Amino acid sequence: MKKSLIICSIGIALLALLGISGHTRAATTCSLYVATTGSDTNPGTLAAPWKTVQKAANTALPGQTVCVRGGVYT
Repeated sequence: MKKSLIICSIGIALLALLGISGHTRAATTCSLYVATTGSDTNPGTLAAPWKTVQKAANTALPGQTVCVRGGVYT
């Protein structure tokens, strides 16, 4: 139960960090991508995404938008 709460809290913090809310928004153009099937040695493109959100946080520059693809991240 405690582990689930921590993961949920991290997920909520991540959504807040990325500026995602329950409101409908205009489509956002993604500069970089993260996917569970990716690799942190990839360039972070849609065709070759990174595997971890940490890699995106360490690499993204101001003004770039990181899109996190669906899936379970550990």
